[in-house]
Amino acid sequence: MGTIKDIFLFVLNMSLTATFVAVIVISIRLLLLKRLPKFYVCFLWWILLFRLISPVSMTNNFSLMNIAKPAMEEDISISYLHDNISTMPLTKMVFHSDISYDSITPDSHIIDNADIDWNFNIILIASIVWLLGIVVLVVYNMISYIKTLSHIRTATICRVPIINDIKKVLKIKRDIKIYETDMIDSPFVCGILTPRIYIPVSIDECQFPYILTHECVHIKRKDYIIKPFSYLLLIMHWFNPLVWVAIKLFNQDIEMACDEKVISISGENTIKEYSHTLLSFGIKKKVAFFGLYPSFGKSHLVVRINHILKFRKRSISEKILVTMFVVGIGFCLITNPSMSQAKKITQDWKGSYTQWSDIYEDYFYKGSKIEALEVKEPKYDNPVSMKVISKDYDVDNHVGIDILAYEGEMITAVESGRVSFVGEAGSFKCLIKIDHGNGYETWYGNCKEVKVKETEEIVKGEPIAVIGSEGTGPHLHFSIIHKGEFLNPKEYMDVEFQ
Repeated sequence: MGTIKDIFLFVLNMSLTATFVAVIVISIRLLLLKRLPKFYVCFLWWILLFRLISPVSMTNNFSLMNIAKPAMEEDISISYLHDNISTMPLTKMVFHSDISYDSITPDSHIIDNADIDWNFNIILIASIVWLLGIVVLVVYNMISYIKTLSHIRTATICRVPIINDIKKVLKIKRDIKIYETDMIDSPFVCGILTPRIYIPVSIDECQFPYILTHECVHIKRKDYIIKPFSYLLLIMHWFNPLVWVAIKLFNQDIEMACDEKVISISGENTIKEYSHTLLSFGIKKKVAFFGLYPSFGKSHLVVRINHILKFRKRSISEKILVTMFVVGIGFCLITNPSMSQAKKITQDWKGSYTQWSDIYEDYFYKGSKIEALEVKEPKYDNPVSMKVISKDYDVDNHVGIDILAYEGEMITAVESGRVSFVGEAGSFKCLIKIDHGNGYETWYGNCKEVKVKETEEIVKGEPIAVIGSEGTGPHLHFSIIHKGEFLNPKEYMDVEFQ
């Protein structure tokens, strides 16, 4: 169950980041609806898709994520929720003005433990509900897909010579097959590896150029892959209502971008005929398909027709300005704040009146003055048997200490916590990171024969690996990090080193 909870919190962090991107894109879309061609708006939506699936990105001092005021875990990642939020007591936030330091007694640990269990149960229940929601939506879409296949299985291939001219104009080299059937009432593209165009049998010949051009633009732009992919991300983030709105608008813009391309090819004098063609398919309602497929009619019909009627070709200068604007906004949305900028933001944020972000910090607040009583700094045991330092701590060149050890000696955890990383990092072929909560983390370098795995909960003194003999011989590189900053390990260890 712990794995489900970790995955859910992981997805929740990505969803919160994507929510900020969605708000920016929707705002731009509303403010510049008539000025931005839909193809460029789709570019901004693709950044949202990236944010919905990727927890990491490049860093940039001009990132719009600065406004969101996140907590940075690494230079390339962004996190809004602490990894251990489910194991941190709610009683760590107190807003009563009559609290005093004397009221903090050992008995409060009993309440803290109860809160930890309560928090864990809430996150676990939410994780299970999230997983059940995914199952329901996957089953629903599978049923919808099977129904679609049943409607088109009797379709017959249709020879339309004009398709070759359309492919030539759009510079499409792949073979595109067209099928017709009386089981559908609106043209659409179906298929991932081999996309095919399906059309109703009752279609007029004068409508062929508009319909086939529209569907070929979908194929040219790979919309038959992009649309199902966007729905998969929607299923993963189904709990976020803004993602539903964003995906709906994204699909609407995909269709309008295709409409724009058709008009630019056929000419502005065809706007009236194209609008009538759209309308003729939109009023038919024989079969309602789920919006997984790029289609000609039905989808957002009124908005699309209004957009077509206001269509005009853009000058080269307008296209250059729009391109520069969209690329600039996109660059600022796809990147995360740099570590230095994120630290400044976090400090500024924590100086605000009410600090909900500090639900995971070990502070007791005394009234509205926000006077903090920090938990006592930890004192860690020696992870190996020897007490000899071969290379001391240097904040600029060596962010840790090298402790001599016997080859093959077991390395033990200096405190209880959760393994957050196991693998190659920097100059270490094997590095283990353990998160102890309260912002503290310990790193163990020059390991081999690892005994633990990522996300595993371990206790103080538990063996985690064996000493390796890389570089200068058998030793352990040991580092202590607090809230992203390296500390001098000797000041936090209950050991008299030589």
